[in-house]
Amino acid sequence: MVPFGDIEILGNDGRSLLIEEKMDLIEAIERLEVQSKTVIILRYYRDLSIKQIAEILNCPEGTVKTRLHRAINQLKSN
Repeated sequence: MVPFGDIEILGNDGRSLLIEEKMDLIEAIERLEVQSKTVIILRYYRDLSIKQIAEILNCPEGTVKTRLHRAINQLKSN
């Protein structure tokens, strides 16, 4: 688990998001299942590769890709 207080969230243009935007994103991520939340944090906030995430989670790279894809789709739908 990674504490959200340790994560700086940047928007697409590289600027820090407003506190309201951060809270919305954090709330959306919090609603994800643990596996989905973990891959999102490791990929986008810790900037790890799919291979590195697979090694950390001790699962195949394809599983990481599937979890990541599903998590992104869930976040988009919220």
